[in-house]
Amino acid sequence: MEDVNLADLPAFADSLYKELMRGHEKRFEARIKSVKRASDELSTVASRLEVSIRNAWGSLDKTTSEQGLRLVQTIKEITHQISNQSIPSDYNGLESLHKTCVEASDKIIITIRKYVPKLYKAMKTEIASLNSSLTKLEATINEFGTALDDSPGSDIESLRADIHILMQKVHALNELVAENGQIRKTLVSSVNEEKALLHEQETLLSHAEFRELILLEDALRSKSEAIEQFLQPLVKALKKYERIMSDDKSIDRRVLIRLVEDPRAAVSDTDLQTLLRIFNALNGALSRGDLGIEERKRKRAEETILSIKQGDLEQLRIEQVETQNRINKTNDQLQTTGLLRKKEELTEAITRTQSKTAQLNTELAENEKRIEALTGTISKEKLLIVNEITKLSGKSIKIRTEPSLKADTERPS
Repeated sequence: MEDVNLADLPAFADSLYKELMRGHEKRFEARIKSVKRASDELSTVASRLEVSIRNAWGSLDKTTSEQGLRLVQTIKEITHQISNQSIPSDYNGLESLHKTCVEASDKIIITIRKYVPKLYKAMKTEIASLNSSLTKLEATINEFGTALDDSPGSDIESLRADIHILMQKVHALNELVAENGQIRKTLVSSVNEEKALLHEQETLLSHAEFRELILLEDALRSKSEAIEQFLQPLVKALKKYERIMSDDKSIDRRVLIRLVEDPRAAVSDTDLQTLLRIFNALNGALSRGDLGIEERKRKRAEETILSIKQGDLEQLRIEQVETQNRINKTNDQLQTTGLLRKKEELTEAITRTQSKTAQLNTELAENEKRIEALTGTISKEKLLIVNEITKLSGKSIKIRTEPSLKADTERPS
């Protein structure tokens, strides 16, 4: 088995062409020469016909004479074109030459069919000689075509085309792999940048003011959750009361709705008297049985309202507001020292870097899919080319891929 480098395949196909076409090329040359001789002979016959037409001025009318001379001129022009064709050195050129000859022959036939009927009676001998020469030209052109068909030239050209397509795909694969290598380098840089920014953020947040802010924000969340939990027994009742309440202007419906949807914010942003009016009205509806709530849940709701009246909600509210005020004060201090702005800038930079990293990972994954698909296609096409070569020449070869860029699926961490 012969090893052939992938990059050497075009040269291998060229050598295979020379080897397999050596005997055929001589036959092609002989057939082309026969075509040219037949073409020259047809041109000579056409010249004799021209002389006969010019000498027959008394037996031919003007129109027939002109048509005959036009026929002769057309034949001479076409046969001159055939006779002056050079012999191509490649199979595609030979195929093109054969096509040119066939088209030329067809054109002569059409021209003869158009003009000969009017000349035939006066010049039977000349026309018979013309037809005989044309038949000979057609035969030599057909023999040339048969010689082409009997050769492996078409199969070798098909092999060359397949090799060309394979080389294009290999080039595209290498470009993809190179592109992935560049993406991976950029990705490593982006990941390292993100790590550096996160470390800088961690260092910044280690300042006492930020540590205090984090504790205060945790405390605020706990107090907000406590308020939400405290008001939980009233949620169902508040929903039902909002649906049945009259247009009592003493009740702020917007606050009522907000108590249902966002109790934390409602308690924080609403003054106590407005809240108490709502809870008193709700208590009245519960006492009258207007809301249709089962006994156990009604009692829990009434107990919660009683607790509110005793100041438990206000205490939670005061603690929440105090904590929020401390947060605001700490934020003001951080703003004054520039630390808060620095934190915001770091957060924005981290977000941008993370977005860039995610985009690069997506591009990398998409390229890897294309690389995998293209690698599979190339493997199949290499096998087909090996089979083509074996069928053409009987040679058993192995296409060796030279070490090149390889897809590295390892991701930066």
